[in-house]
Amino acid sequence: MTTPRAGSLAAPSIMSTRWVTFDCFGTLVDWNTGFSNLLTPLFGSQTPDVMRAYHHFERELEAERPRRLYREVLSAALVRAAAAVGVSISEARARTLPEGWGCFPCSQTWKTCSGAYERWVAV
Repeated sequence: MTTPRAGSLAAPSIMSTRWVTFDCFGTLVDWNTGFSNLLTPLFGSQTPDVMRAYHHFERELEAERPRRLYREVLSAALVRAAAAVGVSISEARARTLPEGWGCFPCSQTWKTCSGAYERWVAV
């Protein structure tokens, strides 16, 4: 086996490549407005309280091990937040909410939006 000479164009090994991931979803959409619009028909004037509680429970759930998929975090945090505020939502209903979330002005579904959620970049 020969060693590449200095200045040669040998391809780097995969082990020498560094990878960075980043979350761009919050940059692409106004998350709070979209979430509020989704929750208002369910919780009315209590929507701001549910959203504040949601953010608390979201952080708790994201810190747990093993890690959960974001859709699981979203539904579980919403159920806990509603209960903390004194309103209710079934787990089944909470799981269906992301599917109806028009996350871009063109009203693409959550499934379409989530394809842009995370990108891998080699540096």
